[in-house]
Order: sequence, then structure tokens, then C-alpha cells
Amino acid sequence: MLADGRFPSGGHAHSGGYEPASRALGLESARSLGDYVQLRLDTTGRSDAALIAAIQHRIHNGQPDWPQIDNETHARILSNAQRETSAQLGRYWLRAAKRVWPQLGPSLDAAVVQGRLHQVVAFSVLGCGLALSTQDTITVYLHHLISAMTTAAVRLHGLDPFEAQFVHAQSLTNVATIVTESEALGSVDWSELPAPSLPLTEILAEDHAQWETRLFQS
Repeated sequence: MLADGRFPSGGHAHSGGYEPASRALGLESARSLGDYVQLRLDTTGRSDAALIAAIQHRIHNGQPDWPQIDNETHARILSNAQRETSAQLGRYWLRAAKRVWPQLGPSLDAAVVQGRLHQVVAFSVLGCGLALSTQDTITVYLHHLISAMTTAAVRLHGLDPFEAQFVHAQSLTNVATIVTESEALGSVDWSELPAPSLPLTEILAEDHAQWETRLFQS
């Protein structure tokens, strides 16, 4: 259910940064989409995957310091526009999860700090609540990240859906590597978690937030 794009998480309204990148860099082909997907996986994907491993490790060990988790996640999102998007998607996951799995309400509510709940935190708590392994939680999370970009390419440029799905399939080798590497990071100190970034995506996110007309919120 979580891997189904029809699940009401709000992700269908977001492009994973593809819309502004597409306009700025001319990403209209399957090849350029594939390059962008790999860049996002190697930066945002690796950073978020490591966070999921760290958060779930602390939940399983009964030591989820929610203010620290929130601050560590917040610090790894450099753009204010991306921070707002992350918190918005976190709220979407919170709302959908509490509706479908009401028994998870208390654990999800406990993760809300200072009125914000970043997407990666909400997804980590949801994965634990549904007894998903860290490996499975990261895999589904990255699936959503890739789907946002490939779906946006189809909607924005009329890219052949089969070509978009081929790009998704090609990325699975990289996903498997990220999952394996991240799963081993759960117990390390926060300062040792990888947090690669792509500054251009943050700059483009700030620009995109100012557009008067856009198809996606981010």
C-alpha cells in the first residue's frame, strides 16, 4: 500500500525538484531524467536514507530524543522552501497514516516537535509502527522519491511512460547500494551520518517557490 502511488500521501503534487531543474537545465529526455534521478539519489537519497536508519535504530532501542531528531533532520535541509515542503509532506503522511492505521496515532503524535514533522521522520516512525525493516522502509522511501521525478517528467513533457519506468528500473541498482550502506549507519553518532547535498537543487527550490504559475508545489 505504501509503495502505491495512489496512496494519499500528497506526493503526487511534488516533483522532487524536477520541475525547476527541468526548466533551468533543459531536462526533457529520458537520458537527462536518468541523470537527474541519479544525482538526487546520491545526495538527498543518501542523506535521507541515513537519517531513516538512525531514527529507526533509536526508536527500536527506546531512545527517540524527538527534539534532537527534529533538529538533526532540519539541519540537513538547507533551503527554506525545501524545509516547508518536507514539513508539509510529513503532515500528509501523518494524516494518511492516522486515518488508515489509527493505532499508530500516539507514536506519530509523539514525533511532532514544535509544530513540524519532517517527511523523513514521519516515514521512519510509520515504518517502525508497521513493523517494516529499516531496509524496507528506506526502499519504499526512495521509491517515492524516484516516482515523484519520473511522474513529473511524464506530466511536464509527455515523456513516454515506459521510458520513465525504464529510468526507474535502471536506478534500482543504486537504490540497493544506498540501502545496504545506510542500514549499517543506524547506530553511529549523528555527526558521522553522510549528508551530501546538491546546492543547485536548493537554489532552484527557492526560485521555484516564487513562480506565479507551476504544475507542482516543489
